[in-house]
Amino acid sequence: MIRQCLLIIAVFISTLSCFADEGVKKLNWNGIEVVWLEDNRFPTYNVLFYFGDGAISDNSKRMGETSWMFALLSSGTRRFSRSEIKDNLDYFGASYGGSVSHEYSEFQVSGLVKDILPTMKKICHIFDDANFPVGEIKKLKKRVMSSKKNLVSSHASIGQMAFRELSMSGTPFGHSSEGKLKDIKYIKQKYLLKRLEFFNKKVFKRIYITGPKNTLSIKNIIMNECGWSGQGINPIVKTSVPPVAKNNSPKIHLITVPKANQVQIHIGRYTTPGELSSDVTNAIASGIIAGSPLGVLSNELRNVRGLTYGASSFITMQRDYGRIAISTTTKSESAVEVIKVIKDVLSQVSVGKFPLKKFEMIKSSEAGAYPFALESNLSYLNTLLFMDHTEQDYSRFHSYPTRINKVSAKDMQSVVEKAFDWNQMTIVVVGEKRMAKFLKTLGPVKVTSYRNFL
Repeated sequence: MIRQCLLIIAVFISTLSCFADEGVKKLNWNGIEVVWLEDNRFPTYNVLFYFGDGAISDNSKRMGETSWMFALLSSGTRRFSRSEIKDNLDYFGASYGGSVSHEYSEFQVSGLVKDILPTMKKICHIFDDANFPVGEIKKLKKRVMSSKKNLVSSHASIGQMAFRELSMSGTPFGHSSEGKLKDIKYIKQKYLLKRLEFFNKKVFKRIYITGPKNTLSIKNIIMNECGWSGQGINPIVKTSVPPVAKNNSPKIHLITVPKANQVQIHIGRYTTPGELSSDVTNAIASGIIAGSPLGVLSNELRNVRGLTYGASSFITMQRDYGRIAISTTTKSESAVEVIKVIKDVLSQVSVGKFPLKKFEMIKSSEAGAYPFALESNLSYLNTLLFMDHTEQDYSRFHSYPTRINKVSAKDMQSVVEKAFDWNQMTIVVVGEKRMAKFLKTLGPVKVTSYRNFL
């Protein structure tokens, strides 16, 4: 049955591979690479602008300024107010917006092909003439400050922020791409204008487009009204993380919050780019732990012991770093037991004690889920963007099921053993201060208030 499923998936992926190899074309617009995917099925388009820089180059006194710049990009220009810009783009049925990660940024625009020219003229006007009105900056500051202060009631969000910062400690990627409360007062109009100028004139760009052929009519608008070119730009920003330090025991952190009727538990670490290089093996290794409903940890915590409603895990790689994590929630009195169970399960899987049937089912599930994640044009473009960003060949499309099929139980076991080495883990528990005395039975505990991560 599993062989038949993989065969069906292989046929489906082979269709995608033709789409990738023959449908994708690369163009040169005044030195800017354009990745073009013609699609005449619908009268719609998607355009993604890739910028080879992100939060990693934010000023250390103004962390989050790139996110603020993109968030306020459509807040006003010298000619149009926020409401006028919004009304105009809404009239053309355009969807638009930016997002920022540490390594890169992107701005997405989509809508009906018949309206692409006036829509793109407005988008280019925004990039060329945004002036970040002081009143709009103040409004956003007020909303962000209120939102962050209200996070005390969202222990899950606090846990995610604290875990990222603590598990990525010692790397350039620990801070939030959106910055903290302490950074907000330093976000000013003059700095946002300088940041936009830097992105327009200096940052490496690539454009991803899908839609009917006449979508390419935006070329002159992009070149003349956005004013971008590939001349004199900086190379893509790259950085590195230090090798993972070898420890004799995990680091345990308690993040204290008031009135917690349960605890959030996050366990993991960062990884260097070459440490875990196989994307398919990483996916299956994560799945066998808790990245799939079939995961042995999920089963042990929920079905066997009744300690939690579920758990999750992931092994993800960016270009310059990776992250490994296990997350779950439980009652305060069960936290120590849950952590011990996680340690035991990882130890068992690391030495090959896991059901082979589950391993094969997770392989089949991973092979089956992958192509469906590429059904929409926007998802497809984002996949191409990420593959270019991480310097991968597009042949990954048609090799994915074959590579999954080649992953052995021993390969997966080896990744779990290496990725989830218990002594290298950072354990973050979000709960009440009284939890410290229980966690100390596992080792030294550093207690920190949740306010330090807002």
